[in-house]
Amino acid sequence: MRSGFLVLLAQVYLLSPMSYGAERSFLFWSDNALNFIGRVQLDNKAVTIVKQDQGGDVAVAFKAGRLFWSRILEGRILTGNYDGDGATTILQYSRAGIPGRAHYLFVDSPRNRLVWTDNSWLYSSDLDGKNVRMLRNDFVTGSEFGFGGVVLDKSGNMYYLSDNASGSGLFKTNSQGDQRELILKFPGYKRGLAIDDESKTLYFAAKNQGVFSFDLNSRVLSILSSPDQNATSNPIGVAFVPYGTSGGPELYWTEQQQCNCIRTLDLKSLKQTDFIQAPGKGIFNLTFGSVGISK
Repeated sequence: MRSGFLVLLAQVYLLSPMSYGAERSFLFWSDNALNFIGRVQLDNKAVTIVKQDQGGDVAVAFKAGRLFWSRILEGRILTGNYDGDGATTILQYSRAGIPGRAHYLFVDSPRNRLVWTDNSWLYSSDLDGKNVRMLRNDFVTGSEFGFGGVVLDKSGNMYYLSDNASGSGLFKTNSQGDQRELILKFPGYKRGLAIDDESKTLYFAAKNQGVFSFDLNSRVLSILSSPDQNATSNPIGVAFVPYGTSGGPELYWTEQQQCNCIRTLDLKSLKQTDFIQAPGKGIFNLTFGSVGISK
């Protein structure tokens, strides 16, 4: 049972620059307190409730032009279009007689696979819910909040994960799940993970510590927004946007304690602003996505 705070994952997918009138870019989220999926359009900040009574986690598949989300307490994963219409259950599963808890969903576009975490397990399936595979089951045990995020690199060869076990940090494993490597030891409760493939940088949020970047080449860790300097004390999730409203790369996250808002950071100027006041009681995740408009 969740209380007080919500765990969040940000999944990130590379897409082309926004060309208004031909393409719309969004942040999607799910609110696990009021149980809905919402979205905000980046260029005009228009907020839409996409689906009621469907809180959980949400991922975006660009090739299929669809949303995927989970009903955590029911062990179900569903899919529908960007407006939430045509929702169907593609997978319902259990572990040892207990409904599965698919927390952190993302789409492996190169392989047309859906990937998710469940306690210490890492799973994948086809986008229609068939051919389920358990990739790994050795990250953490005893906590449904064991993971704090999972993303795919541009090459499609590596999954990066944050593990919230005591003394853990950031890991990488290949898409077959047959290897695991600790790349950053970072104790603390991490909530959200995003990747910028061009600069080879991971971004993550950590409760009571701030928002961080980690350079995969140099292995340098940097703090981008902190409780002391930026009033970022309870960040939840991150979403990397390669071409944001500023015209350059931006990072988005939610701040529940200070403002219950979505904040953005221009990664060139490092200017931080409040993007929108978050509707609802608590955003469970952020996901960057775009959809074309037929002319």
